[in-house]
Amino acid sequence: DSVGGGGGGGGGGGSEVEVLHERRLAIVENIRDNEAAGLRYRADIEVNEQARRAIQARIDHAIKNGRSPTFLRILSQYRLMGVSNMELHFQLAIRDQIISDQREVISCLWRIMHAGGINQDRAMVIAKKEGILVDYDGSKDAGWGLEGD
Repeated sequence: DSVGGGGGGGGGGGSEVEVLHERRLAIVENIRDNEAAGLRYRADIEVNEQARRAIQARIDHAIKNGRSPTFLRILSQYRLMGVSNMELHFQLAIRDQIISDQREVISCLWRIMHAGGINQDRAMVIAKKEGILVDYDGSKDAGWGLEGD
C-alpha cells in the first residue's frame, strides 16, 4: 500500500501524505489567524459602536435644545445609513471568507478521494446512490486538478 505503507522505502504516496499533512497544518494555522482577526474585529466594532452611541447622544441632545433640528435629523439618518453600509460590507467580506474557506476544504476532500482511488465518475455514482445532489460541472476548479497530474 503506497499511501500508508510502512518501512523506509519512500513510496510515492508518502510525499502526498506529507503534502496533505502540511495543508492541514496550514488550515489550522489559518483558523487560528482568523480567530485572532475576529477578536480584533469585535474589539474594533465595539469601539466604533461606543463612538456611534456618543455621536448619536450629542445629536439627540442638540435636537432637544432646538439647534437646527431638521439638519441634525438629516445628519442622524445619513450617519445611520453609513453605518448600515459599513456593516453590509463587513458581512460581505465575512461571507466571501467563508466561501473561500469552504472551497479550500472541498478541494482537499476531492484530492483525498482522488488519492484514495475514487475518480470523478465513481464519486458521482456514490453521491447519487446516497441521495446527495451534487452540482458539479466537470471543471478543474472543483478540486480535481491535482498538481503533477
